[in-house]
Amino acid sequence: MLGVQKANEGILRLNKPLLKTVSHIEFVELYEDRALQAFYTVKKLETDSRLNIVLSRNAIKKLFGIRKRVPLDEQQDWWQRISVSIVKRKPHNILKFSASTGAAREELRNLNSNPRLIQQFIDQASTKNDWSPQLAKTIFELLIPNDFKDAVRSQNHTVWKLDQHSAAYPWELLQDMATQAKPLCVSAGMVRQLATSEYRTQVNRSYKRNALVIGDPNLYGYASQLPGAVLEAEAVLSLVKEQGYTVEAKINADFPEIVQAIFQDEYKIIHLAGHGDFDPENPTQAGMLIGNGMFLSTKEIDQMSQVPEFVFVNCCHLGDVDEEAERKTQQYYKLAANIGVQLIQMGVKAVIAAGWAVHDGAALLFAQTFYQQMFAGAPFGEAVREARSRCYSDFPDTNTWGAYQCYGDQFYSFRSYAATSRAQKTYVLPMEVEVDLVNLANKVESGRYEKGRILEELEELEKSIDRSGLRDGALTEREAQIYTALNEKEKAIEKLDRLRHYEEANFSVDSLERLCILRNKQLRAASNVTEEQLQTVIADFEMLKVVGPTSRRYALLGSAYKTLSQKSPVKTKRVKALQLAADSYHQAFLIAKNNNGNILYPLCNWLQIESILMLIKDSPTHQWGGTSLGHYSLPKLKQAYGWMATVLSVGDGEEGNLEFWRLLNE
Repeated sequence: MLGVQKANEGILRLNKPLLKTVSHIEFVELYEDRALQAFYTVKKLETDSRLNIVLSRNAIKKLFGIRKRVPLDEQQDWWQRISVSIVKRKPHNILKFSASTGAAREELRNLNSNPRLIQQFIDQASTKNDWSPQLAKTIFELLIPNDFKDAVRSQNHTVWKLDQHSAAYPWELLQDMATQAKPLCVSAGMVRQLATSEYRTQVNRSYKRNALVIGDPNLYGYASQLPGAVLEAEAVLSLVKEQGYTVEAKINADFPEIVQAIFQDEYKIIHLAGHGDFDPENPTQAGMLIGNGMFLSTKEIDQMSQVPEFVFVNCCHLGDVDEEAERKTQQYYKLAANIGVQLIQMGVKAVIAAGWAVHDGAALLFAQTFYQQMFAGAPFGEAVREARSRCYSDFPDTNTWGAYQCYGDQFYSFRSYAATSRAQKTYVLPMEVEVDLVNLANKVESGRYEKGRILEELEELEKSIDRSGLRDGALTEREAQIYTALNEKEKAIEKLDRLRHYEEANFSVDSLERLCILRNKQLRAASNVTEEQLQTVIADFEMLKVVGPTSRRYALLGSAYKTLSQKSPVKTKRVKALQLAADSYHQAFLIAKNNNGNILYPLCNWLQIESILMLIKDSPTHQWGGTSLGHYSLPKLKQAYGWMATVLSVGDGEEGNLEFWRLLNE
């Protein structure tokens, strides 16, 4: 698509009206899942106003010959991994690169460029806010080994696996101007992961929905106050509160309050916005300025009993600075690397740390976009990419988009809270909905989730299905199955009954059986039931026999007649209903016996009802070994006992269960 746009720009430069530009692109995919991936990729590109891409319709057109397949989760393969470590040698250290490839090998290369030369350009691009595509291209050429350049410039998502020394380099600033219109970390996902042998062996995580937000502590004149940090902290406070977190906010607070807030509770999310300081002679003293010469460092966070899951550190807000403060900003990207390394070693799952002084407006936009994406269910890598892209687009004259060093698994997410966004979700293909419904059904089956939360998710899914215009029998059937598993009989009956009214009957006969079963149970439990209601259920079961006379359907019909017998106020009708029930169970037994099916359920019910009828009707022929009221032969008790013994002998030797039938035989 970028190639088409460049071609169009070239055509327009020719200034020849007869030459037409490309105005429409159509992607044709054989497999449905690939078409869906392409659709969502274009959907994301549509949000970039500079690309001028418009989807003509919010749907995928299905053509003859489309194929389905089991969708494989290829997302793991979309992230290439590049490892960088420092090898100490004289006269200067060497950067050692390794990269995973599609082949069965790991490619290794050493970089022999002069690190002091590279450092000069890095300082210019980062701490002096003097980034330009030309400067980024220079750093790219100097910092990346030639054999790795094609892999890096391929615009694939990248995980940089760094040691604590290579983490000090601002890899986010790389760009190959010759092939890319945007920096690497903007055009594709880019996160860091730490390679370290130093880490907590036991990490006690916080599982409370608590968050701590600290913004622009009271510095008592030690340094300037930062209005931008206040705005950021307030915005984050609002976003996190909307997700139902309990938030402890310390904005313009004194340092004793801040320290107490850190240790008085456990937090899942910690967000810090204010001044930072880094002493290269004593890196462990780096941290956030929280008072007159007082610093909050990773040492204090390390003392927390419960380790937070996510930490966002922005200690690089712009403010009125003197020469000494300006000198310290030259080390800010090392501050970010140091904080990121120490927090990851503590066991924090994901860390974001700003590497140099950021533009207040861009920093606010980055934080807002990141949290919005994460709470909407996006994985960490995608949320970071979207936040950088928004910053680059809205604040092109700053390098804030590249300031954030983001450590963590690219697929880490705020999973527990992703459901809050599902109410606004729309689907393109029924396959997408079916996956979500199947996953929700599996949650119910596991028994580890609260019923109330499952029902909330299901109701939100229903709204999304209707909003997307994909409602059909198959999806409604899935919803009914979940309601049945949750014992929500009324809702299940409502969904199953709706199936009969769809023009396209793309649902299973099993759902019609389930509808009849639930209605039968509903009437059996009700106090005021009319015979007409019961006869309607019986008629539905009779209709199912037309589809196919299975043992299960005859047994279900017998159950309906039993309900009629229990509810009928007239004795003759009760007896007649029992006769019909016995006849139905008898037929179910014969079909199961002939098909080598499970005879236990229909056999037990048939023999029990026949026993009751013998007590009610005084008939000389209606005896064991004689003729039933339905004019079929009844077994002798010894034969019935033999059937039961055969069935139960397959089990775990439950001989005691045969005692009732043995007594009857005697």
